[in-house]
Amino acid sequence: LSRESQLAESPEGTQIDVCSSPSPSTGLSARRRSLPRAAMTSSFTIRTPCSSANIGPGFDVIGLALSLYLELRVTIDTSKSSSQHPLNCVVTYEDRSGSTEEISLDPEVNLITRVALYVLRCHDQRAFPVETHVHIVNPIPLGRGLGSSGTAVVAGVMLGNEVGRLGLSKDRLLDYCLMIGKSLFITV
Repeated sequence: LSRESQLAESPEGTQIDVCSSPSPSTGLSARRRSLPRAAMTSSFTIRTPCSSANIGPGFDVIGLALSLYLELRVTIDTSKSSSQHPLNCVVTYEDRSGSTEEISLDPEVNLITRVALYVLRCHDQRAFPVETHVHIVNPIPLGRGLGSSGTAVVAGVMLGNEVGRLGLSKDRLLDYCLMIGKSLFITV
């Protein structure tokens, strides 16, 4: 969740890579790449680890982040002034987990984009930036105790923060994760 570097704009419009190293405590990272101004496209990747909280006597209290990551590959094309897509967003999904469950590609229904929209709307942004494409790569089996829902919530909070350029603190990001995660598991 921490940023070791800030985005910078190059007067020449050359490619700039800005990376955040995964935090040792969360294992989360975001990578943003700005392309030449003429292209008016930016892209970044969000990687969120799965977890297990089914650890002996610490059931649902003690957890581990594992080395299996949900990945969001996000591209925003700002060269267009409007979008034909609902909420300016296209969602695609690549299942690498072998799960048989259907994942909604509707940005208002998909858990990740729905969480991102919630974070954006809390900051007076009603939709994604025009022509946002979110490609989800998921190797985490659904419903198998590896925290796929929690991972999706964290990825959604990070997505909202990044596309909205909100610059939320680590504490505020955690607040959103806890609040949304709690309501998700109470209403399910």
